[in-house]
Amino acid sequence: MRHQIETAELADAELDAVSGGLLNETLGSAAGTVDGVEGLVGNTVNGVSTDGLPSVGVSLGAQS
Repeated sequence: MRHQIETAELADAELDAVSGGLLNETLGSAAGTVDGVEGLVGNTVNGVSTDGLPSVGVSLGAQS
């Protein structure tokens, strides 16, 4: 039994279009992740405090 493998040749412009689209999606995902994490900085969530003292609930803003 013989198997035939077909190949296709892609132009540089086609490869650039694909890689550019993938890069833009990756950067968009990374930016969304950073934006989502930014709101957590300086917050106390679920009783965990950054200053070592116990806390309850969610406290927004910088700890002093």
